[in-house]
Amino acid sequence: MTQNTIDERLALGGTTRSMQRQRGLGREERPELAVELAHRDVADLKSRIEDQLRSRVFLFVSPERVRYYQDATLFGQEVNDRFPKAIDDIEDAGKALALGLGTSCVMHLMRVMEEGLKALAKGLKIAYAPSWESYLTQINNKINAQRRTKGVQWRRDEKFYRDVSGDLMTVKIAWRNPTMHIERRYSAEEAEEVFRSVRALMRRLASSLKLDARVSSARSS
Repeated sequence: MTQNTIDERLALGGTTRSMQRQRGLGREERPELAVELAHRDVADLKSRIEDQLRSRVFLFVSPERVRYYQDATLFGQEVNDRFPKAIDDIEDAGKALALGLGTSCVMHLMRVMEEGLKALAKGLKIAYAPSWESYLTQINNKINAQRRTKGVQWRRDEKFYRDVSGDLMTVKIAWRNPTMHIERRYSAEEAEEVFRSVRALMRRLASSLKLDARVSSARSS
């Protein structure tokens, strides 16, 4: 890492560049002072950096959670490809978890789950609903209506839709509603459990749903 890079990343206001210039002053004319000047420069640089770093805040990420902060495919590439609009919230959920912000992590995960809910509804040709409750009601109504048709394809698909709609109802009751209505907070450990569950459900949706081009379009700006 260069001195310029250090200045830029830590916003040290050119401290290291200033010291670099000072190191060259007078040394060619008086080489016998080189060692003394070097010691003085190091002490001065240390003092300046310490003074400026007192106004900076650094956050620590525990080694076992570093992957949550750095990994760009926390739910897997297939989920990223199928649900591009969820990528930002997946990444933000990971970063929140890495920093111990359990409630923030769960809030982002519920936004991710909403993309899954909409995709499930789209698979049943439900274009729009104003709320989770409305989506889930329409999904269940559609499942029951499809069951009455007894089509061959539906007999193959029914278990998937019933299972996932049941999982989404559980998410709504257990996590989504309490989180969005400020009824509870989550520790990092609790949030990590929610993270794993949401990841598993989104992976199942990504691998099982036949999403059309609109669902798998590029992430919105």
